[in-house]
Amino acid sequence: MHQQVRLQSAQAEELVTKKASGTRRKARRSSPWLVNLMYLPALILLSVFIFYPFIQGVRYSFTNWDGYSEHFRWVGLLQYQRFLTDPDMLRTIVNTFIYGCGSTLLQNILGLAYALFLDQNIRGKGFVRTIVYLPIIISPLIMGYISYFFFQYDGGAANDVLHVLGRAPVDWLDNGPTAVLPGGAASDSARIPGRRSY
Repeated sequence: MHQQVRLQSAQAEELVTKKASGTRRKARRSSPWLVNLMYLPALILLSVFIFYPFIQGVRYSFTNWDGYSEHFRWVGLLQYQRFLTDPDMLRTIVNTFIYGCGSTLLQNILGLAYALFLDQNIRGKGFVRTIVYLPIIISPLIMGYISYFFFQYDGGAANDVLHVLGRAPVDWLDNGPTAVLPGGAASDSARIPGRRSY
């Protein structure tokens, strides 16, 4: 009698073990779907904030929409024709190239210099890190205001330096080629500390 009970108990345990192992196998087989499901929130965010605005921008480029009016109409390639015949087109492309390539090079070079500098065993290392990372905490809007007051024509720090050096003041923000420098400086000052520099 006892042997029969033990045999039944052993068979029940073996059955439970087989069911558990089968469940684990199913879970392992379904795990790739769970991993792929984790991509869904990022895909939704990219679709809403990147892909959809990009497609809408392309669609609006074939209309006469001014960015504010509720009414606009389809004009085909007229906007592209105006752009290609605009006398300021070359300057726009050059400024974009200077801003894009110059900002990228400056961010990487200064970011690497920050990292090498902060890797040294120096006094006040924590204070320096705080100063370096401070712009990343400040709102880009505030950085824009700081850049404006730094490069403004009357009372700007940049023109004060030129005055001390005996040079004539420059209207940095009124001229296209010189306005690239303040814009790039504001952008780089906010992004460079974001690089790993510790």
